Amino acid sequence: MMETLETKIVSIVSIVKEGAIMEERKIREWILERSTDRFLSEGFSNFTMDEIARDAGVSKKTLYRLIPSKNKLILMVLDHQIEIIENKQRIILEDSNMSFKARLEAMFRIVSEFYSSIRAKSLQDIERLSPEIWEMVRQRREGALDRIIRLLEEGRIDGQIRNDISSKFLGRYFQSTIDSLISPRVMMEEDMTPNQLLDITLSLMFNGINKSPGGIYE
Repeated sequence: MMETLETKIVSIVSIVKEGAIMEERKIREWILERSTDRFLSEGFSNFTMDEIARDAGVSKKTLYRLIPSKNKLILMVLDHQIEIIENKQRIILEDSNMSFKARLEAMFRIVSEFYSSIRAKSLQDIERLSPEIWEMVRQRREGALDRIIRLLEEGRIDGQIRNDISSKFLGRYFQSTIDSLISPRVMMEEDMTPNQLLDITLSLMFNGINKSPGGIYE
């Protein structure tokens, strides 16, 4: 059957639309990349849509058409960063060449990397000024908790940790302890980096407060 003029026009319009969608996707990805650099270097309060438009080389009209607000853009930045963390944790969880202790520590250190990459003041500002973004971060970390519980259950079955406490309880205990200590407020008050706080937290978790530590974290 011969292609009619109308069919040809529809086909051409479809191709043009697909090209426009692909171009918009590339622009959005570029904006996200530049926004991540700006957010990590400048922080939340100094992060403006004007600067992002200038950094990305797009007009403010284009920027707001693709991403309607600063909060939406920061949400995208953090979502992307958290996705990277989640993928790293999944790889560690399935790595049978690592010991239980090494995997457990690595799982927590990946979370610490996330906090290390972001200024403590920025996290504090997000927690105070953008509760919806902070809530997204909290919810996504629930998935990390599930992965930690899986690893703890494996360690319990293998006899690496005590079996009179459920893995679910231990996972919640670890998560709540880290949440309360590796926080923007504590980082600023103690003048410590996330990695320094994590070292102390892991030591207390596995060794307690005895002067001669024991357990798996020796």
